[in-house]
Amino acid sequence: KQWYQRRVAITAGNLPFDSLYALPVPKPTGGVLIFAANSLLYLNQSIPPFGVMLNSLAPQTTDFPLQKQGDYMLTLDDSQAVMMENERVLISLKSGDIYLITLLSDGMRSIKKFSWLKAATSVLTSCLCMAAGNYIFLGSRFGNSILLYYQEKSSVAANFLEEQTNKRARVRINRTFSCFSDILYKLQKSLVYHW
Repeated sequence: KQWYQRRVAITAGNLPFDSLYALPVPKPTGGVLIFAANSLLYLNQSIPPFGVMLNSLAPQTTDFPLQKQGDYMLTLDDSQAVMMENERVLISLKSGDIYLITLLSDGMRSIKKFSWLKAATSVLTSCLCMAAGNYIFLGSRFGNSILLYYQEKSSVAANFLEEQTNKRARVRINRTFSCFSDILYKLQKSLVYHW
């Protein structure tokens, strides 16, 4: 027989009894997200824990100090989550709603708030995973599975603004060039005229 030695990474008490699953948060933030049916918690051994209640049933499921953040009436039963880049989590609920959760931290890597953004409504997912090149796979047992392309609105807007700026710069350069050529033409005429 082989005996395996296991290390305890994080210990925490008073976790919700309706906890469903854990999702590791990559470095530099580190830690783990605990998804419970009525709450969402962030734990890290080196900094204070943080948790939010997602509905009015959350205080009845734990003695963990939960904060009220927004007027959410969500439940994470049958949800699927995947960690994205830059401390972001994509979560698909049993209703088909897809949320982008951003972990907002202070300068000391301590999570102080979760920012929730409803991104879309899609199929009821049974699995969710990130694929290469900003693609997200939503697997479903009840309908067609979907491969989505993820791009932030801010980057779409930034690309549009960059294109517009480049067009304006080209127009300015063309106008400057045409003004400069007009000046050269007039200068040449005046030089020829004076000779």
